[in-house]
Parts: sequence; structure tokens; C-alpha cells
Amino acid sequence: MLEAMKRLHDTELFGVPLGELGLAALVALVSYLALAVLVRVSLRRLSEVAERTGNRADDLLVEVLGGTRTWLIALVALLLGTSMLDLSDRWSTRVGQLWFVIVAVQVALWCNLAVSVGLRRQAERNLAAGATSPTTAAATLLSWGLRVLLWTIVLLAVLSNVGVNITAFIASLGVGGIAIALAAQNILGDLFASVAIALDKPFEVGDFVVLGSVAGTVELVGVKTTRIRSLGGEQIVMSNTELLKQTVSNYKRLRERRIVFGFGITYDTTPEQAEAIPTLVKQGGGGGERAIALRPGALQGLR
Repeated sequence: MLEAMKRLHDTELFGVPLGELGLAALVALVSYLALAVLVRVSLRRLSEVAERTGNRADDLLVEVLGGTRTWLIALVALLLGTSMLDLSDRWSTRVGQLWFVIVAVQVALWCNLAVSVGLRRQAERNLAAGATSPTTAAATLLSWGLRVLLWTIVLLAVLSNVGVNITAFIASLGVGGIAIALAAQNILGDLFASVAIALDKPFEVGDFVVLGSVAGTVELVGVKTTRIRSLGGEQIVMSNTELLKQTVSNYKRLRERRIVFGFGITYDTTPEQAEAIPTLVKQGGGGGERAIALRPGALQGLR
């Protein structure tokens, strides 16, 4: 028995004794099971707490924690098993870098899921409030910008951790960004115009607007263009930059309609009838037996 164990320990695979590989595999398996059970138990306990409270933060925590990737748990367990091996300095450095990559990716996935949950909750609130569109352009652009910023930071952090000189990389991106900005001025102008529409909100999806000779309902506020469904049925696509240069009449936000017109009175109107005219006009031309009959340009008289 002892001789067999010694022989197993002396046998190597890729320069590592089989005994250490077996121990590492056992540690990795136990670590995976323990981590999976820990995540499941934590989710169940947090769900029970969230059901008893009216706080939305714990609900968000439950949804974000539920987005923990199984393959990342498996990688963590594998790294824990690898820590049982007697590795060279080079491979120890690589394992440490892999630890950082796994943690950074999982945190980024949690943050990305949190942004998606926030966008979904806003859509639910908008639908509950009777909005015609569940998501606004501002929320869509904000979520898109947060995701781009998040993954850019993660990418740069990972590259820096594995030894890439990100200073030169960022400088190259800056020069390339300037070149791209000069080549795509119109596109970037429309992009910033869409951001201005999202923040200033002169109109939203579902509003009836009039811009010069164009009149219709806003169907989509995109990154470069805005799509309007006209009264004739056709879809009109307008550049965001050109759209902001025009005066926008938003009839969805019309609270009261005012019409200016004039009228006159006949010469045989008595002073008492003349004094009653302001009151009758305020009543909209209706006053029962003393109703005033109005038409543009003339007052027919009082009854």
C-alpha cells in the first residue's frame, strides 16, 4: 500500500506528481460544490428577506446575485485547486492574473445586470403611469453609455493586469479617436443631438409634433435620426441635428386651445345689454335665456 502510494507520488504528469494533481482535483470539486451551495443558500435567504420588506434595494441585490455565472464559479474552484500545486513563479503569476480577470468579469456582469434591471423597472413604472413608450430615449442612451464605460474600464484593467502598457494604448486610442471624430462629424453631431433630445426632452415617443411642413407622431428617437409617422401614413426620417434647428410644436402637451376672433354689436344695444356682454363672453356664448348669439364680425343681439 505504502509502496503504491509512493509510486503514485513519484509518477509525474506534465512535471507535476499525480498525487498533487489528485489532491488539487479533489479541492477543486469540493470548492465548486461549496461555492454553488453558498450562492444558492444566500439567494434563498435574501429572497425571503426581500419578500418581507418593501425595499427595492434588496430585490435588486437578489436579481444581481442571481446573475452569478456557473462557469465563473467553476473557474474559481479550479484556481483554488491549482493553489494546492507547487507551481513555478511564472505559472503562479499567471494564476494570480487569472484571479483578477475572473473577479473583474464577474463584477462587470453584476453591474451590467444592475443596469438592465434598472432599465426594466423604469419601463414598468412608465407603463404603470400610462406612458405610450416603456423606455425613454434618455434611459436608453444612459444605459448604453454606462455599459460602454463599464466594459471599457474592465478591458483596460485586465490589459494592465496582464502586463500590457495601457498608457501607449490609451494614447493610440486618443489619436484614433480624433481621426474618427474628424471623419464622422455629421454622425457625431447627430449623436450629441440625440443626447440633447434625451436630456432636454422637447418631445418623447408618442407625442404629436409639428416641425415646419412635417406633422405626425414620434415613433422612435434614435442615435442618428428621429422617425415620425405623418398624418398621411408614411414614415418620415429626420436627422436629429436638422430637427433641433427647427421650431417644434408639441401638441401632446397642449393643455388648452385658444382661438382669437372678433365680434361687433348693433347700435340699438342698450347699456344694460352692453354691460352683460363680458359675462356672456366668459361663459362661452351660453347663458340660458340671456344667451348671446355670436358670429365672427357681428353681434346679432340679445334674447
